[in-house]
Amino acid sequence: MAFHMSPRSADEFKEVQELSSSHNNRLFVAIDEPGFGQSDIPNNSCTIDEIADCYLYVMDHLGIDKCVAVGSLKGCYLALSLASRFPERVVGVVLTNLYYYPETVRQQLLLNDDEEKSQSTIKRDDPWKLEEDGSHISKIWEKRKSWGLEIKTRASFDEFTYHLKRRQMYFKNIYVQDDKLFDLKRTSQNIVCPLLCIQGEEATQFFDKIGYDMSGQFSKALLNFEKTTPLVEVIPGHLCVVNESAEEWHSVVTNFIESNECCV
Repeated sequence: MAFHMSPRSADEFKEVQELSSSHNNRLFVAIDEPGFGQSDIPNNSCTIDEIADCYLYVMDHLGIDKCVAVGSLKGCYLALSLASRFPERVVGVVLTNLYYYPETVRQQLLLNDDEEKSQSTIKRDDPWKLEEDGSHISKIWEKRKSWGLEIKTRASFDEFTYHLKRRQMYFKNIYVQDDKLFDLKRTSQNIVCPLLCIQGEEATQFFDKIGYDMSGQFSKALLNFEKTTPLVEVIPGHLCVVNESAEEWHSVVTNFIESNECCV
């Protein structure tokens, strides 16, 4: 069961889905999260835990008793949420480009969130502003100018779709829990199954360069896993490492699953 990053869609896993079905005969399920891709926006404001619970309904519908939860960036929090609360259903976790927001950031946002809830009738402004010259669209394309043409097209389409749906959500006063508010530390402490962490080398360098210190925050994230020992793999690739390095990503994940009997 795969959870994509934001602002992507299940398209993030297109290549590895094909590899998984052709090489391993495994069912690789990736769905658009609420408000992304072809999925509808949620009917009400929701938490990361509540979004993760949607995947249980998908598993039940497909007759899947147990799964390996796979997450990328934002999807890491969803995968961990599911695994921490339903250990009988999740037998392994694969995280790509896991990021641990500093606790000081989370605590400040919690204060802000409580303040906003006390003023729940006040609508927030959508930060995505429509411009007469179309620059709100061209900016989505331009910020990926160093990417390959195909992945740039797919990722830009995903982000454009996400912004349009987020506009609907803001209009209806519907919000999804900010990633920074997710309690990664507490959640990680409850993970008991085998865990693989894949970091894209270029992705880490990118986040370090823009001030997020992914190298340091990733190391801190690993310290939170008290009941399992994370296996760490570093492979080439930027933010879309699952697309860009699909064969290598698939090989690493396959070896992890096959080397852990509980995941097979």
